[in-house]
Amino acid sequence: DYTEFTRIIVSDINNKKIGIIVDEVMEVLRIPGKLVEESPDILTGNQAQSFMNGIANLGNRMIMMLNLENILVEKEWQKIADISKVDEKPVKKAPKLKKQGRED
Repeated sequence: DYTEFTRIIVSDINNKKIGIIVDEVMEVLRIPGKLVEESPDILTGNQAQSFMNGIANLGNRMIMMLNLENILVEKEWQKIADISKVDEKPVKKAPKLKKQGRED
């Protein structure tokens, strides 16, 4: 169900603009790449590891960086591919209209 808090996160994934509908966005941050570290070993082997690109420590906060490519399952990627194929079809130009002049 969509609510007043529902948002769409737009990202470039596999060279395609993708919109992901989420329940809520609490904050948007710009985190410099130099602050992003590898995920801790404690997550190695955990399924959550495949969804993470790393972590960033911001003061007393630990921010997990999501790997959006791995969040979607194969079925969802197939839907995106199918939609992309529709978008790639050439668009036919409308025929030019003949100008109709008035005869006086």
